[in-house]
Amino acid sequence: MLGRFENLTLDSIEIPVSKLAGILAKVWKEGKFPLLLLSGKMGSGKTTFVSKLVKALLDELKPGLDKSKLFVNSPTYTLMNEYPFFEIQNQLGDPLEIFHFDLYRIGSSEEIPDLGFDEYWNGKGISLVEWWEKAEPEFKDRKFSIKIDLEEAGEDTRNLQVEFSGEEWRRSDLQIESFLKSEKIL
Repeated sequence: MLGRFENLTLDSIEIPVSKLAGILAKVWKEGKFPLLLLSGKMGSGKTTFVSKLVKALLDELKPGLDKSKLFVNSPTYTLMNEYPFFEIQNQLGDPLEIFHFDLYRIGSSEEIPDLGFDEYWNGKGISLVEWWEKAEPEFKDRKFSIKIDLEEAGEDTRNLQVEFSGEEWRRSDLQIESFLKSEKIL
């Protein structure tokens, strides 16, 4: 399932981000761990998107939570940042853990097994992966993923394409089709 939102400003991007956060919160509460794959050129807003998504997820899962000390930045040099929220738990008792990866510095997909990232991508928290194309073979058969593509539409605007992959997303209670058809900002 594929949708596109065009000419989004930093303020208007929060509309699809908050709706996406609602979908992710619902499946995470059930004990499922989605994988988000983010594409876009350098400076297209991938890390800004992740920051807004993490904050929107927290608003969805624990309204009123103090986010003033939350700092979401690019893990370009560390390869992964972890944002644990042990006070928020799903129905299985798992704490909310968000793992933010940046594979920009990866030379090839052959490096990935040695890094141990597969443990996270196969069901531990919510994983957000920037520059996933650097390790594309690792993501080829992922059944529960979302591809996010950000492209510059102008100096201060972005186009956002969202693609849900896998049968898990076809549930009617998630209302993904209406999300992908609504709020088209032209």
